[in-house]
Formats: sequence, structure tokens, C-alpha cells
Amino acid sequence: MAKLIGPAINIDGTIRLEAPLDERELTRQAMIVRAGGFECVDVSLGNLLYDDDLTWFNAFHAALKNAGLRAVQCHAPVWGQIVRTGGGIDYRLSERDAAAQARLFDRLGRLGVPVVIFHPHTLYPEKWPDELLEAHHELNASVFAAMSEPARENGVKIAIETMATLGDYRAYCADFAELRALIERLDPALFGVCVDTGHVFIEGHTPDAAVRAFADRLLAFHIQDNDGKVDQHNLPPFGAIDWNAFADAVRESGFRGSFTYEVMGGKVRALSDALQTAYYTFARCFAGELMARIEQ
Repeated sequence: MAKLIGPAINIDGTIRLEAPLDERELTRQAMIVRAGGFECVDVSLGNLLYDDDLTWFNAFHAALKNAGLRAVQCHAPVWGQIVRTGGGIDYRLSERDAAAQARLFDRLGRLGVPVVIFHPHTLYPEKWPDELLEAHHELNASVFAAMSEPARENGVKIAIETMATLGDYRAYCADFAELRALIERLDPALFGVCVDTGHVFIEGHTPDAAVRAFADRLLAFHIQDNDGKVDQHNLPPFGAIDWNAFADAVRESGFRGSFTYEVMGGKVRALSDALQTAYYTFARCFAGELMARIEQ
């Protein structure tokens, strides 16, 4: 049986993509992740997408290579905004963000990243009525379909994330039926689902149920743990999720993409290099045990 890719972890916890970027310092930071046993990473390119000059992007790319890290997944920035227009809704995207979005697929192609994660767009911050659900479907389908050509040209697939309502509003695609309705309108050769284990858990679903619900369109994971109430992005198993049940569902699904964490983020940066390495080492070991259960 084919093996999973990874494990991978989001490197925004250690690597700081803040100007000015220096290849030597970026390599030092990347080596902390590698010292913890990871060979694959999830990247968030952020500021690197707002300039046509490739100097800083090339420094980042070189740092990953120097450290022996391979980028296997990317979390796209949250671009654009849905606004009310009379009785309906519309999507607004600034020229600056549109240019950054266009650069994203080129940069992913250069890095060889096969999957990028996008949040679906929702009217925020409102508890919008069911009467606007079809408009959300149509608008999101149109926005994502427009990404098809640059994604195809650069060998990238797009995974739309399972969302959670994290406040006094309604998050589009927190409901499985909403996400299913959206992806059914998009090309299955290019579009699928990213199951965020923490998001589905605080929405009252078990992550194994989410895997089974989207097994036919599953492209990616954001693996994180929480108490079932707050989106904590804890490193598993420091929460209440049943990880053996999750692993069994992944095995049954036949998924063989990247086993990717989305945890802690900037909190890890405050630790010493030694503690960061210890953190990554534990994460790698726990992922290794789960992956062995999936691949058995």
C-alpha cells in the first residue's frame, strides 16, 4: 500500500517571513524544524506575494533546500470580502490582493507545492439568513472556478477548508452540507476538501466523521487538537479528539496525501532553539505513530 506524505508541519511557528529576509538566518530557523525530524512542511507565503521581485522568495526557497525541507502544502492568505448589496451579496477584492493572489500560483509552482488551502468566503460578521445560502454557493463557486487555470498551469490543487463559527456570526462551510454543495460545483480534478480536525470538533463533529463525509474529495488536513469548545490549535494529543478513531477513518478512506499539522504558530517562536527542537521532535514522533496505524 502507498504511504502518506510527511508528516508535515506549519513552519510559521519558527520561520519569520519578515523584511529584510536573509538566507543564512532563514536557513538557521529552518534547520530547527529539520532537527526535530521533519522533512516536509506547510508554508504560508504571506508578505512574499506582494512584490514581483523574487529576491526574498528565492532566499526563502534556498533556506528550505539548505535545511533539507520540502514544501508539500500551503495555506493561502484570506483575501477579499463578501459585502451586502441590496438584497444580495458581492465579492470585493482589492487590486493589490488580486495581484498577490495571481502570484501565489506561480510561487507554488516554483516551490513544487501540490496543494493550497483556501478558506471559503462568508458574509462577516453576520448571522446571515438561509435566504443568502444559495448566493454564498454561487459566489464562492465563481471565485474559486476563476483560479482553475493558474492552478492547473502550475500543477496545484485547491482544498477548501472545513470552517467553524468562532464568534457571533455564521461561518459558511462550517456545515458539511454547505461545503459539499460548494465542491460539487467545482472540477473534482482540481478542487477538494481540507479537513481541519479542530474546526470540525468544535462544530460538534468528530474528525473521523469528517474524513468519512468527504473521503471522495479529500485533499488535505489541518491536524490540530482542542477541548471541543475553543479553536486552540494544540499539538495532538493535548485535547479531547480521539486520534485512533481518526487514523482508522483515514486508513479506510485510502487518503495518501500529506499528513500535515496546523498548530501553535507564533507561540513557538518565543521558545529557545532547544525547546523548539524538542517541540518538533515530539510532534514528529506522535505523527509517526498515527501514520503507522494508518498505513498498517
